[in-house]
Amino acid sequence: MRGFLLTASAIVALSPAFFAAPAMTQTATDTANSSTLEFISGPSADEVRASRWIGAPVKNNADEKIGDVNDLVLSPSGQVQALVLGVGGFVGLAEKYVAVKLADTELRKEKDGSHIVIVDTTKEALQAAPEFKVAGEKTMRDRLDEASKAVKSGYETVKEKAKEGYEKAKEAMQGDGSKQPAPAEKQ
Repeated sequence: MRGFLLTASAIVALSPAFFAAPAMTQTATDTANSSTLEFISGPSADEVRASRWIGAPVKNNADEKIGDVNDLVLSPSGQVQALVLGVGGFVGLAEKYVAVKLADTELRKEKDGSHIVIVDTTKEALQAAPEFKVAGEKTMRDRLDEASKAVKSGYETVKEKAKEGYEKAKEAMQGDGSKQPAPAEKQ
C-alpha cells in the first residue's frame, strides 16, 4: 500500500489531467552519463499530491456524501483516466469499488483546505454500477478479509492458551484441598 501511494503521488504530480501549471524544478547533470534529471522541490500552489485525493469524500450535486476515492486509474503515459470510488460498507469494510472517468468528475478544494470530488449521480446508481476489478490482483477488501481471518485465528489460539494457563494456575492454587493458602497476617 505504501508503494502504491508513493507511485500514485509521483504520477499524479506529473499528470496534466490534474494540474496545468509549470513545476518548480532544479536541474542536475549526471556527469557519468550526461543525462539531465529534473527534481521538483514541492508542489506549486495549484498542484496537489495524490495522497490528498485518495480518501477524499465523493459528493453528488445535492451535497450528499456518496463514497470516497480509493484509487486512481492511469493511462500508459501516466495521465489519470478514472477515479476508483468506494461505495457502501462501513469504515471501508464491505465496500464496493466502482470507477468513474475523470472527465465525469469535478475536483474541488474547499475553503477549509480539504479536497472533495463531485459526481453527478446518486449513491444508489453507484451501488448498482458494475464493480471495478483488476484481474490477478487482490482488492483491498480481499486483503482486509484475509487479515481479519488471520487476526481471528490468532485470537482464538491465544484465548485457548490463556484458558489452559488459567486452569493450570487454578489447579496449582487449589491443589488437592490440603494446601490452602495461609491467611494473611494482621498487623
